[in-house]
Parts: sequence; C-alpha cells; structure tokens
Amino acid sequence: MYRFKLFTFIIIYFSFYSFIFSQDMEPEMLSVKDGLSQNTVQCIVQDARGFLWFGTQDGLNRYDGYRFTVYKNILATKNPLSDNFVTALFLDNQGRLW
Repeated sequence: MYRFKLFTFIIIYFSFYSFIFSQDMEPEMLSVKDGLSQNTVQCIVQDARGFLWFGTQDGLNRYDGYRFTVYKNILATKNPLSDNFVTALFLDNQGRLW
C-alpha cells in the first residue's frame, strides 16, 4: 500500500511539474506602443501592491499589468517630479517610492 501511495504521489508531482514548466513563459516586451513614455528604461522596482515602476529618460511609469500611467515633471501638479529623467528608484521600509 505504501508503494502505491508513493508511486501515485510521484506521478502527480511530475505531471504537475511538467505542466507548469511546459507553459509559454517568455517575458513580455513592453515599449512606447504599449504606453511606456520612453523605450530607454534606467531602473525598475516592484512595490508591495504588485505595480512595476519604470524610471525612463522621459518620466516615471507605473505598470499595472495592463496599462501604463506616466508621471512627469509638471509644476502645476501637486508633488511634481524634480526631473523627467529618472535614473534610480528605491522603496523604503514603509513602502514609499523614492
């Protein structure tokens, strides 16, 4: 009985393993055609909510898996970026993006 259970477990495990790794898992290529503000990405960080943040030469871009939201240095807005050329991104211990 023990051998049967072990054999069944092994079959299920390897079936699941082969299914997972047989899926098409190529990285998705994103560009200005998808809404990215500029194709030259300087830095990337992922926050606790799963958003990907891209620093480019033309603004800060937030990607939610479907579309981009672009943040730029516009002085009329509340809390504008200091510059559109974003060279580094950092998440602190409280989850704030710097």
